[in-house]
Amino acid sequence: MLGASLDLAETHCTVVPTWQATKLAAWGYDKPSAGFAFSTSLEADKATSDTRFDFIYTAVSIQSGLNITFPRALMISPSASSGSCQACATLVEGYDTTKQGFDRYYFARGGKLDLIRVDSDPTHGSMHVAGTALHFVEWDQARDKAVEDGRCIDVGAFDFEATYNNASSDGGSD
Repeated sequence: MLGASLDLAETHCTVVPTWQATKLAAWGYDKPSAGFAFSTSLEADKATSDTRFDFIYTAVSIQSGLNITFPRALMISPSASSGSCQACATLVEGYDTTKQGFDRYYFARGGKLDLIRVDSDPTHGSMHVAGTALHFVEWDQARDKAVEDGRCIDVGAFDFEATYNNASSDGGSD
């Protein structure tokens, strides 16, 4: 498993030593119908042109009835899938605002997420998350599995914090 001591230069992936976001946005959601007490997410965009950008998206969904406190550190399993994680990190490459689509989607399958602050109020709060030695693999969203012989991106570190203040509990951002 990839950990904080991973030497990113030893992989055959694209290496991004530190993710420098040009824009941050956070959302809170009330999701009782899905079995979750709440879900909070944060997006960190990095512009690549006037109409295109890449972004890292982190989401934390807490199942109803669980009493989870923060801060907390999580090692991401190399066998993680979007259907099995309560704290996920994804990376989107080449999002095009004019077409509302992207070139590639990646899912974190190694590294560490530090959930420093995750507010549980779906209408207002903040989220602060840091990542270390994250290994993103190209991902087939429809099949919830890695793309065979797909690309990968290793991000050495990031630290994102944003607030949200929704008029309702169905998501929103400051």
